[in-house]
Amino acid sequence: MKSPWTLLWQTKNWLPGIVFIIAYLISRLPYRLQMRIGKGLGLMLFYFNLGHRGKNIARTNLALCFPHLSSAKRNILLKKNCINVGMGLIETALAWFGSNKKLPPLTIHGKEHWQACHTAKKPILLLSAHFTCLEIAGRLTAEQLPITIVYRPQKIKFLDYVVQYYRQKIYTGIIARDNLRQVIHCLKSAGTVWYTPDIDAGAHNSVFVPFFDIATATITTPARLAAHTGAICLGCFFYRKKDLSGYELFLTPPLENFPSGDALTDATRVNQLIEAAIKKSPAEYLWQYKRFKTRPNNEPGIYG
Repeated sequence: MKSPWTLLWQTKNWLPGIVFIIAYLISRLPYRLQMRIGKGLGLMLFYFNLGHRGKNIARTNLALCFPHLSSAKRNILLKKNCINVGMGLIETALAWFGSNKKLPPLTIHGKEHWQACHTAKKPILLLSAHFTCLEIAGRLTAEQLPITIVYRPQKIKFLDYVVQYYRQKIYTGIIARDNLRQVIHCLKSAGTVWYTPDIDAGAHNSVFVPFFDIATATITTPARLAAHTGAICLGCFFYRKKDLSGYELFLTPPLENFPSGDALTDATRVNQLIEAAIKKSPAEYLWQYKRFKTRPNNEPGIYG
C-alpha cells in the first residue's frame, strides 16, 4: 500500500494533510505532554459545541446505563469521558506514528491464560470492547502477543485506507468484520484473534439480551466462531493507569462451557463480561456509539 502521505500529496488533499502533520508532530512530544494536550482537547469537546452529536449520544447512554446516578454525577462522568476521548485521539496518533522508544509501557495481567492456550496450539478468541485507549493498547499488546484483529471498515474511504495502512504495520493480520471465512481460517490455524462484539449490527444475526438491564441487539458471532473452530475465548480489556504512567491489559481465564449451544445464554455471557469490564472504569468506555439503536418489538427509537 502507498503511504497515506504519498496519497495526500498526489491528490492534493490538503485538509487531511494538515491534520496528519499536526498529529505527527504531537506524537513526537513527550508522552505526558501528549496526554495534557488530549485532556485539553477533551475539555473542549465537553464545554464547547464540538462533537455535539457524539456528546448527546453519550449523555443518553449514560442515563440509560446508570439511572441510579443523579444528573449531576452523570454530568461529571460525561466530562471525564470526554477527557478520555480526547486522550484517545492523541493516543491514536502515538499508536500510528510513535517510535517504539517513545511508547509507554503496557502491563499484561493474566498472560498465563493466553500462554497456556498458545502452547497447546489452541485457537484463541480475545473478546474485547471499544474503550477509548483501544488504538494504543492494541499496538502495545501486539508488541507482546501475535494477534490478528477484526475491524469495521470506515465509511470515509481515505480514513479507511489510513486505518488499514497503519494497522497492517502493527498487527499480525487485519480482517474486515464481514469476512468471517478469513476469521475462521485464522482461528483454525491456531491464531489469536482480537474481536470486539459490543456493536449494534441490526436484528440480523443478533438476539436481544440484557446489557446494563436493557434489551440490546447482541451479535451471536463469538459463540458461532467458537463452536465452528474450537476456539478458547478469553476476555481482553485495557485501561489507562490512573497516574498516566502507562496501560494495563487484563486477560480473563477461559470462558467455561462456552459456547453452551444456546444463543441467548451465550450472548448474555458476553454482555455480562463486557459490562463488568466497563463498570471497572466507565469513563474510559466509548459511550459515543449508538449501542441501543436497534429496538425489539418495534419499540420507539432511543436516540431521536
